[in-house]
Amino acid sequence: ELALGYQGNLIIVGGITTTYRDGKPVYLLPAHRNSYRHDKTGDRRQFVLESSSLVRWKLASYIPVDDPVFLHEGKIDYIGDNTLKMVMRTARMDTERPLDPALAYSTISRNGGVTWSTAVPEPELPNFRAKSFFGRDSLGNHIYVYSDRFERHALLYKTRTPGGNWSEEKLFYHDNNRNSYPTLVEDTPGNWLLVFDSSNDPEIRRSAIRFGRLNLNE
Repeated sequence: ELALGYQGNLIIVGGITTTYRDGKPVYLLPAHRNSYRHDKTGDRRQFVLESSSLVRWKLASYIPVDDPVFLHEGKIDYIGDNTLKMVMRTARMDTERPLDPALAYSTISRNGGVTWSTAVPEPELPNFRAKSFFGRDSLGNHIYVYSDRFERHALLYKTRTPGGNWSEEKLFYHDNNRNSYPTLVEDTPGNWLLVFDSSNDPEIRRSAIRFGRLNLNE
């Protein structure tokens, strides 16, 4: 059971990332609140929790942003030996509809998650107000998996080799239904296992769970 060093509602969809400070492990967990949806004086900000024990967690840092953008459902991973990056789902702050253009935002930490840069748009990573997956495999290749539109029909993905550019988008899954919230776990180098919410009807969402495999070596 988690022991939290603050009070407030909490939404978590990303996994834990391990970093090191002074040779000791520190665990980072992206989270956000959305009390603003029901209370216009409430809070709607992406932040990071940290722990040295995986039991007691404290609020480490809010993600700074200059634009009135709803940043949430972030996913942290390494983009270099000592550099962390968080890629976040986005929406308009007032209506919770996709931005124009509909892009993810990202932030960088170069000190083990102590501080984060001001969030900026990712011009090559679409986000239509849906949780996406950002991660890196054991070979250092990055992958970004996302829903194709606001209605969340297809799941698409992009990849990037170390130091390279993002690929063109590719189709992972589409079957005349609705799909979102992909979560990936690496099975073998370049081979990912996926689970995502799905359905059996293009007008009905979240009535099925599907599993898949994405082999980037083929």
